[in-house]
Amino acid sequence: MSALNDIKNRIGFDNFPLITQHYYSHHSGMLFTPEYPIVVKVGSAEAGYGKMKFDATNQFNDFRGCIAMYDDFATIESFVENRAYDLRIQKIGDKYRSYKRTSSNWKGNVGSSIVEEIEMEDIFMVWIDEASSLFGGMDILTVDAIRTEDGRDFILEINDCASGFLPNREEEDMGHVRDLIINRLEDLIAG
Repeated sequence: MSALNDIKNRIGFDNFPLITQHYYSHHSGMLFTPEYPIVVKVGSAEAGYGKMKFDATNQFNDFRGCIAMYDDFATIESFVENRAYDLRIQKIGDKYRSYKRTSSNWKGNVGSSIVEEIEMEDIFMVWIDEASSLFGGMDILTVDAIRTEDGRDFILEINDCASGFLPNREEEDMGHVRDLIINRLEDLIAG
């Protein structure tokens, strides 16, 4: 998260609207939280697992007692109210896609949802290109965000090559990955 914060600090929140996350290496440090409601993610939470929403201190204190049983880190972020839909911005080499996912669940990837490809907005290109420059450069990644009903965006996280593909684009995207790998290998052999 520190690397993402560096991007936000360098180009500004308006250009990289990263949600504020608080990191806790141990349950004993979880004494102060952002204003409720909050979302807590335990460890490397993914696909809706290891993630819970709390509306009040008493709920969170019960949870703290449970997490004390495990040796894992947690992050806490403010719950984004008035979520219209989730965004996923995908990059495979020089191929870009953007999707919106609409769901009745606050965890957009839990239960039934509708996913559709949408037009790539200029700001999405800023997000994905900035994120792809991290860690020496990433050729395959996604940026996950939330768009609210009033049009505000909040970046939640980036995902590496384990992002998964939309089923109706999977074959095409796997072809992009294949081509990217072949090109990288050819560059390595020629270089």
